[in-house]
Amino acid sequence: MATKRYTLSIFTENSPGVLQRITIMFTRRKLNIDSVTVSETERRGVSRFTIVLEVDGALIQKIAKQIRRIIEVLHVDVFEEHEIIAKELAFIRVEPVNDAEREEILAIVQQTEARIIKDEEQNIVLEFSGTREETDALCDHLTPFRLTEFVRSGRIAIPKKGVTHEEAIRLAV
Repeated sequence: MATKRYTLSIFTENSPGVLQRITIMFTRRKLNIDSVTVSETERRGVSRFTIVLEVDGALIQKIAKQIRRIIEVLHVDVFEEHEIIAKELAFIRVEPVNDAEREEILAIVQQTEARIIKDEEQNIVLEFSGTREETDALCDHLTPFRLTEFVRSGRIAIPKKGVTHEEAIRLAV
């Protein structure tokens, strides 16, 4: 059984307990969620859950079908990697010991389009927005400079193709 990385985009009414009802679909099957992000959408009272996991294609369709049965769920899409634009946000703290290391870190920042959000004598905190692979590569480059703290957000994603008019009407309900 070959697995692939899938991103579920789930639109729901913004009400208590929805997250628990959605995640139970994964825990029942002992599936690990790689990333989950929830935020309000452009429509007041509607939230978007972005859930990433590696699973078999047939199983992800079964899960999506079950999630659609939850009363508060308005719409569910299943996307493969090539169908979406996706990013994560990361904060990275490094501790250069001298000016030469500081200059190397600043060069890496320019090459990767990371952003310095705190620069003090003992440490530098960077902000980076990119794919999981880009973030991992940046961390690999920064590890020699005493990478002491790292945190990343869950994935946010949007389909490469826009929502159709019919889907927009259905979501507006």
